[in-house]
Amino acid sequence: MRIKNYWMTLAIALVGVCTISCGGDDEDEGGTRDNPVTMADPEGTIVVNLANDKKVYLRDFEYIYMNSANNLVTNITEIVSVGNVKGLSSITRIPETGWSNTTAAIPGYGYVLRRRYWEDNQTKYLYARIYAVDYMTSTSGGIMGITIKYQENWEPDAK
Repeated sequence: MRIKNYWMTLAIALVGVCTISCGGDDEDEGGTRDNPVTMADPEGTIVVNLANDKKVYLRDFEYIYMNSANNLVTNITEIVSVGNVKGLSSITRIPETGWSNTTAAIPGYGYVLRRRYWEDNQTKYLYARIYAVDYMTSTSGGIMGITIKYQENWEPDAK
């Protein structure tokens, strides 16, 4: 009888441990779907609000803005989405394709900006990385812009 109770107690304890360690699949290290965990911002991060159709000048990259169609738009620079990321620090590479002057502005997505310049008869690029934090909404719930974090003159570890 004692052996049966021992195995029953062990089985209950094991189920309890598995439930605790395997629970919370919709949470990631303390975050939730509505408030995901993001990586710490790198030194030199700048946070700005891009109100619809209001240009924000980024020192070496001219300007960027969000138009009324919820797209990020640049002028002399190019932009590319790197998809859903956990913050500015998780943007670690420069995409080879997909460059444009316009791309959809999506909260939680990362982007890379590049500006072409010439030095010693060679084409070179300056890069910046951007993280779209969240839409700015009006009291009626309409989208009126987006908050972004960015880091200028960014050089990834590996291209």
